[in-house]
Amino acid sequence: MGKKRLQGLLTAAVLFGLVGLANATAITSYYGDDDGFGVGATSTVDPNVSHQGIGEAAYTDLRLIGGPYSPTYPDFAPTGNFSAFTVDGPITSAILTLRTGSFDSAPTLDYPNRIYLDGTLVDPAFINSFSSYDTNNVETKSWTLSPIFYSLLADGNVSLAGTNLAEASGSGSFQVDFMRLDIVTEAAPVPEPSTFLLFGAGLAGVGLMRRKKRK
Repeated sequence: MGKKRLQGLLTAAVLFGLVGLANATAITSYYGDDDGFGVGATSTVDPNVSHQGIGEAAYTDLRLIGGPYSPTYPDFAPTGNFSAFTVDGPITSAILTLRTGSFDSAPTLDYPNRIYLDGTLVDPAFINSFSSYDTNNVETKSWTLSPIFYSLLADGNVSLAGTNLAEASGSGSFQVDFMRLDIVTEAAPVPEPSTFLLFGAGLAGVGLMRRKKRK
């Protein structure tokens, strides 16, 4: 094998090793807290009591629907943000999860159901995937977000302003335990230890070839 070719192969191997494999990082951010509607319950709880957790605004994970039928219990319309997080590389995937109790979605509602993340509408098909008939079930469903959301999520501060959930019956009630964002990023590549060993071995090999040539 010629010296130039060997040097070329060693250079390519070293560069490849220096790039290395990017490390994937998982990030989880909540609005509300995964605590079974505030009291560790596996089903809905007393609708007249707020069961927020520490640092959580009242009725964050327990809000009732009534709208024009019952102004005492407004739609679930959060104006806050998900818990802050730090993104350390390009986002490769993002999933939105919602857990509700006794929530009945339907094509026709007293107020349209919608979820906004930083002013961008999440595909309505996500909300429409929840039960469209009267039920007391607790449902937890997830939705893979389109890449159009990645740039919005990158600053680690995601608003829910504009979001509104209302029950199909118009006069019933439902509860929201939490909404969650699961984000995967590709961290900056780092050199692998094997790279330095390969680099050292390559230099030694080139040096040996030069000594033989001089002899």
